[in-house]
Amino acid sequence: MTTLRNRFHVFVACMTMAVVAGCDDADPADLPAEDVVYGGCTSHDDCVGGRCIQGIVEGLCTTNCSTQDACPDGTVCTDTEASRGVCLFRCTSAQECRDWLGAGYTCDEETDLTTGEDVRVCIDA
Repeated sequence: MTTLRNRFHVFVACMTMAVVAGCDDADPADLPAEDVVYGGCTSHDDCVGGRCIQGIVEGLCTTNCSTQDACPDGTVCTDTEASRGVCLFRCTSAQECRDWLGAGYTCDEETDLTTGEDVRVCIDA
């Protein structure tokens, strides 16, 4: 017998799949940060935001940016040594980065492309 709770979980799963299937049309800045910035990719096609930075741990999914407006809330448009103009999680500690992205990440300073100031973001250790 299907309960209301089970129907809800099926509904949520179906909605999630619909969102993922329609990601080509979605603006990454409008999505939750954890749906755009996450570890584990080998190609740009693996990433909702359309950008896979290989060579950072096991690949880091993100999205390109030239201003903060292109990034989801909780991330910052940064100029990194590896890849100019990508959205990365803001952080205050290395543990936060490991909690969000897994082993191999730390909290380090990069340049905010919008302000030109140094900001702390999650990046490879």
